[in-house]
Amino acid sequence: MTFLTRFSLKNAATVFVCSFLLMFLGLSFASLKVDLLPNIEFPQLSIEVVYPGASPQDVNEEVTAKLEEKLKSLDGLKQMQSSSYEGMAVMNLEFPFRTDMEKMERQVESLIDKAGLPDNVQTEVNRFSFGSIPVFNISLFAKNGTDLQTLLETEVIPELNKIDGVNSVSIGGDSERLIRITVDRKKAAQAGLNLSEIKNQINEKVLAFPAGTLQTDTWQIPVRVEEKLNTIHELKNLKLVPTAVPMASNGLQRVASVKLGDIATIEEVNEQSEFTRYNLKPSLSMVVTKKQDANTKDSADTAKTVAVFEKKCAASRISSRTGQKWACKRCRAEGRQRIIT
Repeated sequence: MTFLTRFSLKNAATVFVCSFLLMFLGLSFASLKVDLLPNIEFPQLSIEVVYPGASPQDVNEEVTAKLEEKLKSLDGLKQMQSSSYEGMAVMNLEFPFRTDMEKMERQVESLIDKAGLPDNVQTEVNRFSFGSIPVFNISLFAKNGTDLQTLLETEVIPELNKIDGVNSVSIGGDSERLIRITVDRKKAAQAGLNLSEIKNQINEKVLAFPAGTLQTDTWQIPVRVEEKLNTIHELKNLKLVPTAVPMASNGLQRVASVKLGDIATIEEVNEQSEFTRYNLKPSLSMVVTKKQDANTKDSADTAKTVAVFEKKCAASRISSRTGQKWACKRCRAEGRQRIIT
């Protein structure tokens, strides 16, 4: 009888405890969280505000100053930087380390809602961490004329967003609906208009912007100029006023207004907002990011994810896979190979 057998028979309780510990360690190791990069979150928030048509001074007065007044009351705020540009403002907030950034983000969004910003302002609050790097990034090609963009937007992305641990899903290389105005230069010249004048007069009709304030000794009212075109028909009927056309001997003479539709072709088109390629071929890309506390492996390997792609993307071809998920797999494979060798 060998030593190991004699020891086991004499110390059954010890063997049982050791076996249980080994089993527990094995199960714990198998369920360890897998991430390519450490979960480091920087105690910073960035705020991007888009204010269409506003000058830098208007942005500073109507947006930046109001936000600074509200956000300066945040607990633990170390530093606040702001910049006002034409049509937009950017703000950076810095907090001490170990600040609960998720809670702080909610507080910032709440204060922005209470800041009394103009109605047509769009705001976005972002925070950066290594966990926000995409779990995977894939390139897709449509087969048999399938409208892959519509398939992704209406069926695949909503299903992926329902999966636990998935933070956001976005696509690249997609197209967007635009209004294309093709001006007949000859007709425009006859009407006394050039492209710059046509563009400026169209912009005046589709933008809303602040026009100062109306005030007395006791009250003050902000004034805004707002005029919008909602349909192509309204755009075609937009009246353009020429400046003046030179005459042979009489100097300058005013001419009658002309409809935009009389000197230009106006149509709705789908146009590429960005271009993505894989091996020199046009493609669509899809990027999936995980939530801060989610496991990279679980977010990317769930059965739901696989089922969604098999069911929804049957009419597409997936040709490229990158991101934390596949990097983790390569690291594990290399680690096993090194242990074996």
